[in-house]
Amino acid sequence: MKYYTIYKITNKVNHKIYIGAHKTSNLEDGYMGSGSAIKYAIIKYGKNNFKKEIIDYCKTSDEMYLMEQKLVTKAFIKLSTNYNLKEGGEGGWDYINSLPSNNIGKVVVIDEDGLPIQINTDDIKIVIWKWGET
Repeated sequence: MKYYTIYKITNKVNHKIYIGAHKTSNLEDGYMGSGSAIKYAIIKYGKNNFKKEIIDYCKTSDEMYLMEQKLVTKAFIKLSTNYNLKEGGEGGWDYINSLPSNNIGKVVVIDEDGLPIQINTDDIKIVIWKWGET
């Protein structure tokens, strides 16, 4: 059986949330979102500091993405209280290449594996290195 879910992940430390859509045949599959900001936060705070709850079940994939689109709007992603980086309903990673203006206050950095991640500038400590220091 396939489940089409809308879920919310809450950071128990800073109370930021992430809302996403997930299609699965196992509701206990441990999926915690595909967004780079939520992945970064889980690494930073530890998975045990996050709570996942299913907030809606949908009948089809189209219905699921439509519901996500209604919840994760341009106005929503501009809020500093969440980890969502792009509008809902589309899925995927196209925001990395486009960097729409609604991501003000969010930047793309390259992690230690060479992968791009987009993060809120108010969530990280920025270290300024002097030229030549290691």
